[in-house]
Amino acid sequence: RQVIEGSMAMIRFGTCGVVEAKYPPGDIFVPEAAMFVQQNYDYDHEVEKDETKAFHISKPCHADSKLKGILTAKYEALIGKDHVHADGYNATCDTFYAGQGRQLTTFSDHSANLLTIMKKEQPKLETLEMETYIILKLAKMSMPTFKIYSCGSCIGIFNRMTNKVASESHVKDLEAKGGKACLEALVEYEFPEGEPANTERLANLLKKIAAPQHLCSSNLLPVSYTHLTLPTSDLVQISVVAVSVTKK
Repeated sequence: RQVIEGSMAMIRFGTCGVVEAKYPPGDIFVPEAAMFVQQNYDYDHEVEKDETKAFHISKPCHADSKLKGILTAKYEALIGKDHVHADGYNATCDTFYAGQGRQLTTFSDHSANLLTIMKKEQPKLETLEMETYIILKLAKMSMPTFKIYSCGSCIGIFNRMTNKVASESHVKDLEAKGGKACLEALVEYEFPEGEPANTERLANLLKKIAAPQHLCSSNLLPVSYTHLTLPTSDLVQISVVAVSVTKK
């Protein structure tokens, strides 16, 4: 945010666990909203017995409907409508184990019924991971002159209800196709307040550096900008985009 001028559009694309048995692993989810699940640090695990109070479940935070719609259409065009699910909710959890209801013999975290509690709180819950709610909340908190529009998406690699796992080759294929869909959605998205003032200027800079010889394989950043005489803020903004363009 500190190096981007004007509005931003952000998409989270990663992996998740699935908590609905009807979905096979390897499908893509674009949640309508996410809630945050966090350990309740005021809960006394040695004394209290009410597991519904062991974790705090936030109110849902919704994705930008326009960006979500564009991204969903891109996914559907690439892998088919039957393998894209965009009506459910996500739970973003503060930890991988207790926060997602995984049981450990080394701690008494009172999370044995957490999945049931989550689904009772939000019947449309479909996925668990650790990122989406945060970017949705950041977008909601953004100021009008620094507006952020965001949505999340994820590959369901493991179904917690059926214990079925997506194959490594299938996940890799979806990562490539899904990444392309994200880039295309970001390009297509039109900001309600109009394009940021520096969009055209940065696009012209990209044309100068979008050749493979300008990329460093060790860190995926452009090797030499000495001939461009650019301020640091421009370098930060165009580096990742340049990698995406040349990789694509």
